[in-house]
Amino acid sequence: MIQAVRPSLSLRLAPDLASPVVDVLGARVGERVPFDSTRFQTVVAGNIVVTDTLTITGRNMGPVRHLSRGQYYGSRGDTSIVLAPGASIEFLQHRAEGTCFVRIGGNVFDARRCPVLDTERVRVDHEPVTRWWIGLRGQDDHFGWVLVSDTTIKSVRREF
Repeated sequence: MIQAVRPSLSLRLAPDLASPVVDVLGARVGERVPFDSTRFQTVVAGNIVVTDTLTITGRNMGPVRHLSRGQYYGSRGDTSIVLAPGASIEFLQHRAEGTCFVRIGGNVFDARRCPVLDTERVRVDHEPVTRWWIGLRGQDDHFGWVLVSDTTIKSVRREF
């Protein structure tokens, strides 16, 4: 669930801090904010160093800079890549259930088991810096994006 942290939320044309504002959403602080899309951006990749031979299994998404919904859900089978000690892995994003996105040799992998979980074979030099955007409609019914932060909207415990 997403709640408003401020009474007025600026909606941007694209999930980008430099994108123009296209609408505003008025909300009471603490009010649930309905949304229909989310985007995660990697602003700065993290770094993982392989310390012992490591095999990563997952989908090779190719040399992408932006992973679209179609690319993510496209039918690609798993592949495995073996990395020797000293190899460096770009750590892009944590994902659900112990998976993550990493970049190896220019290709993005949806790693079925994130290598950061293998503490005996890797060292995490630094975590990635990411942004989470929520897409929703404003008061004039224009679709726009709000950055999830301590000063805009926040994720709170879901209720069932």
